[in-house]
Amino acid sequence: MRTNKIISIIITVVIALQISSAQAQMSQYKFNQLFDRAFAQIVEGDLEGAMPILDKLYEADPEHGQVSFLLGMCEAKTGNISLKTEQVLVASAAHYNYTHQRGRVEDRTAPAKVWFYLAEVRAELGHIDEAVNAYRNYMSCIPLASLEHKRDVVQEIKRLKQRQLALASVGASGAIINSMP
Repeated sequence: MRTNKIISIIITVVIALQISSAQAQMSQYKFNQLFDRAFAQIVEGDLEGAMPILDKLYEADPEHGQVSFLLGMCEAKTGNISLKTEQVLVASAAHYNYTHQRGRVEDRTAPAKVWFYLAEVRAELGHIDEAVNAYRNYMSCIPLASLEHKRDVVQEIKRLKQRQLALASVGASGAIINSMP
């Protein structure tokens, strides 16, 4: 009798897990509709309104480079920067492709701008070396026609390097002061 009870509990748990898994999945049709709605909100400037939709899409398909890019971009532009933002943009950067087609749900790649937002987020989080590397990746991906923009990125890299040196010198000064009797 006890064995039957254990088996029925196991079967109940397995069925519950299958039901919750089926509910967590999203049909491609619904995914496409939500993507189109979120993208339209971004185009209209409603980044805050697009973020909850993009969160759902990201949960449904974290390997969709464009969804993760748009989510990370919205979080960066609205100042909602966290380690999750960095993780989302890192995942998106893995799907970078120079032939990216913005706004097409079928295109699962990310644009070059993913490196730019990743650099900004990393700089904000204090990950200076990683931010500089992301800016360098970005510069290698954008065309020469963006020369003025490249100059701005170079200035940002210089600013980050100066910030890093300043932090290092403050840290060294603090270590010297702390070691004094």
